[in-house]
Amino acid sequence: MEIEPSDGALWKAVVQAEGRFIAARMAFLANAEDRVGVLRGALHTAAQRGTALRLLPYCQPAERQELFGVLLRLSSVGHRDVLLCREAILSLPRGWVLDRIESAAEELLSDGGEEEYRRLLELYAELDAGLTRRLAERAARHPDQEVREAGADFLRRLP
Repeated sequence: MEIEPSDGALWKAVVQAEGRFIAARMAFLANAEDRVGVLRGALHTAAQRGTALRLLPYCQPAERQELFGVLLRLSSVGHRDVLLCREAILSLPRGWVLDRIESAAEELLSDGGEEEYRRLLELYAELDAGLTRRLAERAARHPDQEVREAGADFLRRLP
């Protein structure tokens, strides 16, 4: 089957752009003096966040661990990159995350509303049923009706 010349030109441009991106990514990973600092700044910039999140799998686990607090905060609100934030957290050693996540999330939840509870419950559900149950039960006792509803929703989903 023959493709339209304009489609072929568009595809060629995509392939060439990807090649330039891969070369730039390799150069950044090999030569940046403060990769974590650059990525931390990019995670705080909506226009750069997706690129930073897609670069994280190529970083060392210790570098990703340094960004855990930022990733957790970004996982607690809805935005176009929330799934990439969760993937980054889920790529970390599970035991390491489980040892830290509740204390790290406390600041987010102390002033948080329905969105923070719901987004963190979604993340917790991918990590551990006991962790999810604790947060859902806490949400179910919250003074805010919407937070209580989020807790009840997750309690119904748990085995």
